Order: sequence, then structure tokens, then C-alpha cells
Amino acid sequence: MTLTHALDRMNEPRPAQQRLRTLGFYEGPINGEPTAETQMAIERFQRSRGMSTTARLDSHTLNALRSDESARQAEEARRRAALARPVAVTEATDVRTIQNRLRQLNFYDGPADGVWGQGTQQAIEGFQRAKGMPVGQVTAQTLSAMGLDPNSFAANRPTAPGSSTVSAALMAR
Repeated sequence: MTLTHALDRMNEPRPAQQRLRTLGFYEGPINGEPTAETQMAIERFQRSRGMSTTARLDSHTLNALRSDESARQAEEARRRAALARPVAVTEATDVRTIQNRLRQLNFYDGPADGVWGQGTQQAIEGFQRAKGMPVGQVTAQTLSAMGLDPNSFAANRPTAPGSSTVSAALMAR
């Protein structure tokens, strides 16, 4: 089977070269041509997977490329889901951090008092709208877009034995 024939069998334009590039094995043009550069990239890919190094795009190599692409797509989906997950803001210091950052970004002009009130909620929603994000909940994506590390918030850190959170008290005022 020739490289060109194998590329045609995948029912996509130049997918093997694109996948090899995505995986970091190929830097040449995405043109569907069976160049020496493409064959060297196939060989590097095969070697990295412990396969026989034939420099040919045989069915075993095609299946491995598809599998790697599926894994990449699954990882991207996991990353997007992690960014979309709500972040529980339960500590007054975390609320103050968000309030101060929203103030720096000119979305909030209220006090940085550590209380999640209507003004803070409106500021978050305004920020999310301005950035084209889903509006409402604080998500990892929102915090990242604000330049904050979602993992630094108390609800996302490992909790020490005997510690507690104060979420109900934050909304009390």
C-alpha cells in the first residue's frame, strides 16, 4: 500500500500528515505527498510506539495514528470539561480575591469585603458576558480568564482534617 493510497483510504484530506504534525513528528507541508520527510515522520512515530519501523503507512500504523488522535481528542474534551466545572467559592479570602481582581479589570466597584453579594454576582456575570462565556456560575474557565488559578481556591485544595468552610456565612450579609 502506498502512502498516497493510505491517505485516500482515511477519507480525509492529508490526515496522516496532519496527525503526525499534531503529535510532533512532522513539520513539513500538509500536502498528501509521499515525501522523504513524511516517511521519516512515520518512521519516528513507529519507533516511538515500539512498532516495526517500515516508514510506510500500513494498516497497523494507520490504526495507531487513529488511536493517538482519539486519545488527543479525549484529552481535549477532558480539559474543556475541567474548565467548565463550577468552582465553589466558600472562603471569604477567595471572595475578596475575586472582588479585587474584578475591580482591577473594571467590572466591580463595590467593597472587597469577602461577602458574595448581588454586586459581586453582577460583576462576575458582566465579566463572563464580555468574554463570551456561559453566564452565572464561577467556573475554572472564568477564573483562568481573570488571570486567577482555579486550583488556589479553598474548595479545590485538599482540606486539612478538622477544618470547615463558611459558604452559608458568605451569603448572609
